Amino acid sequence: MKDYILAKIHKGKTENKLDFLFIEAALLIEDGYLSVVDEMWYIYAKEEVRRQRLRETRNYPDERIDMIIKSQLTEEEFRQACHVVIDNSGSLGEAYKQIEEALVKKEAAQER
Repeated sequence: MKDYILAKIHKGKTENKLDFLFIEAALLIEDGYLSVVDEMWYIYAKEEVRRQRLRETRNYPDERIDMIIKSQLTEEEFRQACHVVIDNSGSLGEAYKQIEEALVKKEAAQER
């Protein structure tokens, strides 16, 4: 998968058609994507919100949710590795607003 993504990045840059490329996947940090991407963003949600969403959308029992959460990096590890943190504990609209604000901030920084 990483080779495919690298090829897409190379092609997009070569053809001058790539402003942004977002990669959403599990284990990006663990699989060394920090050396592939310009920035790593962490889309965060409070643990109780994540648990509730997993119960509601996937019908996971608490035992399975516990296993999933225990297998993930800690909150601190995510925050240390990532350049931007988006809090997705609230509504989708609130998350979109944070993403837009972060992109505007990045664009303004690039113009300087």
